[in-house]
Amino acid sequence: MDRIVNSTAGLGRVIRDSRKRLGLSQAALATRVGMHQPTISNIERGAKHTSSDAVLRLMAALQLQLVIRERGSEDLKTPWSED
Repeated sequence: MDRIVNSTAGLGRVIRDSRKRLGLSQAALATRVGMHQPTISNIERGAKHTSSDAVLRLMAALQLQLVIRERGSEDLKTPWSED
């Protein structure tokens, strides 16, 4: 299922939902990707200063991929969000 993410909080929700779907705890996911559990928690809560490397490592472990596409004119009505 595709999900559009336009905030750090939205990205955190996708990561959390995917982790739970796979039956992983934050600690298990952290071990799998070489991070600390509090880092996973911060990302899932929408931390604003998360490295792209950390996000990509988590996405790979959660069997997710990043797809970048141009926004259509309708998408421009939904700018970047802080929530």
